[in-house]
Amino acid sequence: MINKNCSRCSVDFVVTDEDREFLDKMEVDIGGRKFELPLPNMCRDCRSKQRMTFRNTWALYRRKCDTTGQDMVSMFNPDCKYKIYHRDIWYSDVWDPMQYGREVDFSRSFFDQLQELFLAVPLFHNSVADDENSDFSNNSNLLKNCYMTQDSTESENCLYGNAFGFSRDCVDCTKVINCEGCYEVVNAYDCYGCYYSTNLKNCRESYWLDGCVGCNNCFGCKNLNNKQYYIFNQSRTKDEYEKFIELYVNGDKTYRTGIEGQVKNLWVSEPSRFAQVYSSEDCTGDYIGDSRQVKDCLLVDNSENIRYSMVINRSKDFMDVESFGLDSERVYCSVTVGLNANNVCFCNEVWENVANVYYSWFCGQGAKDCFGCAGLRGKQYCILNKQYSKEEYEELVPKIIEHMQRTGEWGKFFPMSFSPFGYNETIANEYYPLTKEQALAMGANWCDKPELQYSFDQYYQPLPIRQYDPQVNAGAQGEIDKCLQGVIKCDVAGRPFRIISQELYFYIKRGLPVPTVHPDERRRVRNRDINRAKFFKRQCDCGKITDDPSHATGQAPSYTVGQAELRMTNGERQVGCDHGGRCGNWFETTYELGKGRVYCEWCYRE
Repeated sequence: MINKNCSRCSVDFVVTDEDREFLDKMEVDIGGRKFELPLPNMCRDCRSKQRMTFRNTWALYRRKCDTTGQDMVSMFNPDCKYKIYHRDIWYSDVWDPMQYGREVDFSRSFFDQLQELFLAVPLFHNSVADDENSDFSNNSNLLKNCYMTQDSTESENCLYGNAFGFSRDCVDCTKVINCEGCYEVVNAYDCYGCYYSTNLKNCRESYWLDGCVGCNNCFGCKNLNNKQYYIFNQSRTKDEYEKFIELYVNGDKTYRTGIEGQVKNLWVSEPSRFAQVYSSEDCTGDYIGDSRQVKDCLLVDNSENIRYSMVINRSKDFMDVESFGLDSERVYCSVTVGLNANNVCFCNEVWENVANVYYSWFCGQGAKDCFGCAGLRGKQYCILNKQYSKEEYEELVPKIIEHMQRTGEWGKFFPMSFSPFGYNETIANEYYPLTKEQALAMGANWCDKPELQYSFDQYYQPLPIRQYDPQVNAGAQGEIDKCLQGVIKCDVAGRPFRIISQELYFYIKRGLPVPTVHPDERRRVRNRDINRAKFFKRQCDCGKITDDPSHATGQAPSYTVGQAELRMTNGERQVGCDHGGRCGNWFETTYELGKGRVYCEWCYRE
């Protein structure tokens, strides 16, 4: 273990022995010459922040293709400093990325040469693969009939959400895997017809659940397993439950708000599990499923040996990566890498059957053995978009790496100034919010978005959902037309928005009220329910001694359990819960102090 000081924020951090083992495993081998990857010189948060500035998930713009003038919806704003082509043009043969090839100049910084290349080579307008009728989606693949759906894969008829995986007919959700018919749900696996809920597994036809497994027909419950017909954690008959649901579904806004207040009070009174980690082994972080040896990560599934990363699926041996994996292995310090990627370092947007790619971006479809390239597809042995023989490549790349070692560039990710996005357009601003002045001082870009002025003579006020149901109201079609043609004013931000037909029919089918809050504001509320990639040392609150001053300061008081003093870090208890007073188990969690009661894994299961 090595203690270091962050070169950006000056905070102390640790490089663990496991980190060093991973970097040794990722040693770069070029024609038999091996180059070590240096230890990181920035803390985990600063490394993550730098990579996140290259990832715009939600900001979409109407702009024109820079070669055809075609109108398109793009993740790049119209004032972006890079050339942007429509995806169909970018993938066509009407242009050749090799025409931008150039020689390496050893008298100059390699990053300066990279930026010149990146500014010259066009980028595609959206980051998607094999999507169908999903033009307003981004960072996705194999979507069908989806709208405003990001960071998602193999899903259908999903709207306004992110991290959908193998799901269908879900709206306003975040990280739902193998789910159907869910609304306003965060972090769920194998669920059907669940609404306004978080941290679920194998639940059906329920409202307002948190931390539940195997529950059916439940309302306003927390920490229940395999229950049916429960309301506020209390058992009810089937008739009592159905009458309650009918009153709730058909109640006016004031009534529903009162009921939801009771739900939130119950949630606060009940303890939370220290981390949402399911069917996994030796994992730390949050929202992890079916994985092993995952360290300080968020939103990881079906993966192994993943470190300091987020939004990863079906992958192995990743460290410092933001999205997305899918049958990929050995990736380090990169953003948006996946679809059978192998041995990739310091890259952005590199995907689909790629291998041995370094310091490159927007390369894919079989690119292999490429160093410092942009926009290449199916190429091998290229440097700065120039073709070389295998022997020439293996002779030149080591010289470039040695040059980068001398300039201090080797082992570092692209500078923030390379990003095609303003800091305020990226997920970095969601996880690490900054002012314009702070972002610019750090070397990031900023997008000055104009203040939009809205003026509508009349706003549409949604009716109770039954009024749009033809089985209840003979004039329902007229009300549907009014709703789809009308403009709703957001109750929170005052922004106007419309309901699309696919969305309205979902609400009608599910008996859910038409929202009066803008989709962006609904997303912000969901984001508050997702714990961030910041980890806190906390002590289990089971048997909490509330007047203990050491708890208020976050210090580690000396409690013992039976004969053994506990100082664990993974939330697992080695002895029984016979402590009498406060549990002595310590762990890392994304719940900071003051965020309710948090239990270690053993006490939570008890």
